[in-house]
Amino acid sequence: MEHITHFTEHMAGQGYAFEIRWDAPVGRHGACMQPVTKDEELILEVPLVVWPHVPASLLSACNQACLNCLKPLPPPPSQCCPRPDWVRYFKDKAIHQARQWQSRTAPDASVTLEAVCRAVAKAISRSVSLLEKGLSHEHPPPGTALREVVLPELEGSPGTVSSSGPIRASNAEISAAIDEGLAPFSRLQRPQGSLGEWAKQYRVEARSLISLPTAGLEEDPFLTLLSDSTIDAIIGSLALNAVTIDLPYHPSARGSGLYILTANLNHACDPTARVDMEPGTVDIIVRANRDVQAGEEITLSYCPKGLTLSQRRQRLSKYEFECRCSMCIAEAGLPG
Repeated sequence: MEHITHFTEHMAGQGYAFEIRWDAPVGRHGACMQPVTKDEELILEVPLVVWPHVPASLLSACNQACLNCLKPLPPPPSQCCPRPDWVRYFKDKAIHQARQWQSRTAPDASVTLEAVCRAVAKAISRSVSLLEKGLSHEHPPPGTALREVVLPELEGSPGTVSSSGPIRASNAEISAAIDEGLAPFSRLQRPQGSLGEWAKQYRVEARSLISLPTAGLEEDPFLTLLSDSTIDAIIGSLALNAVTIDLPYHPSARGSGLYILTANLNHACDPTARVDMEPGTVDIIVRANRDVQAGEEITLSYCPKGLTLSQRRQRLSKYEFECRCSMCIAEAGLPG
């Protein structure tokens, strides 16, 4: 619970109108810290991971979009965003290969092979960044063996060491950095049962597309980033928590993003808030649907508008709960 307490204190210090809470029986959820009025902005959030859906008709346009913001690339020599660091953990042409594989194999999937690979690459990048910040140089116990972390070569920038110099860390420090790199995904709700055969396909393909750092060990801790359990946990986190969004590279383009704050908001069929897009970006805005009082829960609907009770229950079955919001209770004729 420490990370929730710390995060709530940070949000209060930054002037946010909401906080993340945990209490029984609701569990983790968002609540207003002060009264807000209808249409007031509660959250403006950038995605931890964002990815395009890849129907064959949009594959070419998708490949002409910026990897980071997914806007159309400007004509050379102009550039869009700086190349994100996580790209170095993709093998050459791996993103295009993942999209081609997806368009052939499962073009309608919302969680794509590219999504899984982007999430793994982000986790690697976070882990390496922690090691770069000096976790390995703070008075290691006497006799501790330090390993040099070797990074994949980055196209256009030969070399396998960090820009800040060689990274040396103990096995324990490397494992701790990997755990922290995966923490944004591991803290989210995931399905309880087996993911099925399609997850096995994703595991096999992801291992062929990702380049891991190495620590020169026979049982290298970085290998855990491509283990069955890690990939399944990431798939599950994306499947239950991603938001479907419009993408700026084409008028018909759709995609998904994982937004860590928004993922903590519970469902209600008559919610107190909604998700809007920040125009021309992959950022989202959570706005109040009505006046919301201090202490009141911030909820979103995981279903489209206009569905019947049975249709909503069918849509919500993948989240492994039965909604008992005031709207469902009234429509089902249940006692409140």
